[in-house]
Amino acid sequence: MAGFKISTNIERDANVSLDYILTKNADDVFERIIYNYGRGQHAFSVIGSYGTGKSTFLWALQKHLEGKRKFSKSVASEFKGIKSFQISRIVGESCSFKEKFCEVFGFANLAESSNKKILKEFAVLLEDIQSQIGALVLLVDEFGKHLEF
Repeated sequence: MAGFKISTNIERDANVSLDYILTKNADDVFERIIYNYGRGQHAFSVIGSYGTGKSTFLWALQKHLEGKRKFSKSVASEFKGIKSFQISRIVGESCSFKEKFCEVFGFANLAESSNKKILKEFAVLLEDIQSQIGALVLLVDEFGKHLEF
């Protein structure tokens, strides 16, 4: 079984082709995300026991938004008016979430700054993305590792 992976890592496997089987449950989770997004909710938690496919679901979601894999609906019908998605990924590790967040968004020099200053820079980034009729999708996996830190 050369190349067999036990677990999906959304950062390491971002550009890997996985054999993802879309289950009814995964499609239902996706449908709920879309429904609630349309109602104004823009942050979602996917919770489940170890090994139930949460990371692989996030991988498939990224591929769907990039137009490389499909859930039951098309991206155009789900996110009306959004032309592109900027996808950023954070995988939990033994450091502060603030530090990792700053690293991922190019604010590493601000990691020791106030939250207010970091969020001000982040707001500028979001405005730039939105001005291009885009959306930022932040996928955070293994968040508990940051909490344990």
